[in-house]
Amino acid sequence: MEKLNSDEMFRYLIDNAFLALEELSAVEKERPLTQFEFGLKTVHVELLETLQNLWEGAEAAGLDWDVEERFPV
Repeated sequence: MEKLNSDEMFRYLIDNAFLALEELSAVEKERPLTQFEFGLKTVHVELLETLQNLWEGAEAAGLDWDVEERFPV
């Protein structure tokens, strides 16, 4: 994998966290999450919220929605 600049890296993290949360949401519709899965969900929500609150480019990168509302923990 090639090196990314900071904006590209943040967008990569957002995309991967969002994908993981979508997958966990699909699992959660079928059955309760295990403790490990709930921990993964919590970490990804926290990552997105941290980027949203601290990165000035978050809105431009598409992180302009309420993370907790969409993926409650």
